[in-house]
Amino acid sequence: MEEKSGLGITLFDDGTIPMNDILLTSFVRAMMSFTKEFGDPKGALREAEIGRYQLSILEKDDLIYVALQDTYDNEPFTRKILDRVISKYHELFRRWDFSEPPRHNPDDIAELLQTMTFPEEKMSEIDVVVNEFLHRTNGFVDTFFMADYDGGIIKIWKQEADDNIVTTMMELLSEIPFERYWIGETKLRRSKDRPYWEGIYEGWLIWRVGITDFCILIRAFYSQNDKKKLVDDLEVLEDQLSSILTQV
Repeated sequence: MEEKSGLGITLFDDGTIPMNDILLTSFVRAMMSFTKEFGDPKGALREAEIGRYQLSILEKDDLIYVALQDTYDNEPFTRKILDRVISKYHELFRRWDFSEPPRHNPDDIAELLQTMTFPEEKMSEIDVVVNEFLHRTNGFVDTFFMADYDGGIIKIWKQEADDNIVTTMMELLSEIPFERYWIGETKLRRSKDRPYWEGIYEGWLIWRVGITDFCILIRAFYSQNDKKKLVDDLEVLEDQLSSILTQV
């Protein structure tokens, strides 16, 4: 989008989200005006959730780059992908006349936005090492699944009846820098009904698989003495998955 005129040009659309371009640009202009009233720094990545989708906005000079995607897509990952296009074509876009859109966008826009596709043919190999991990950590892990940073849930291997755990972990994934490992931990309080909670922690772990576009998400219950074994087993699993997923 051109900030001054509010006019926009669609660079890429995979057709999965129906959207009126004029409605979208009007919403973005209103959102930008609102955030600037509150001193939002120029150049920051902004986001807004709209139903099942999220809007990511990045300003540079007099242009605004907008991505509409699934609500679970990871924001830092989105910025990395957008930067591929911006770094290569920003100066070209600045020379465009937005009132007369060009007949053709650069030919490689879709290629620049392309990310890793999960190799479904590897799933049988992955099942083996995941099930070995779950056997080694039997009694610790009660939720285990794999997700794509911009493609949602790949597979759930272990899940308790409460679906909110998976949903909440995917919401966390959308905000956490994709190059980091993340552990959220809470010490459980012993009660008369649950005396076995003494010294037990509930841990939520988000673990990137090597340098792939995929990660594993886990909820586990453990003592601090067991935590090191869990993390060690998780590192072994990461190495195994990374080797499988990066095989040529």
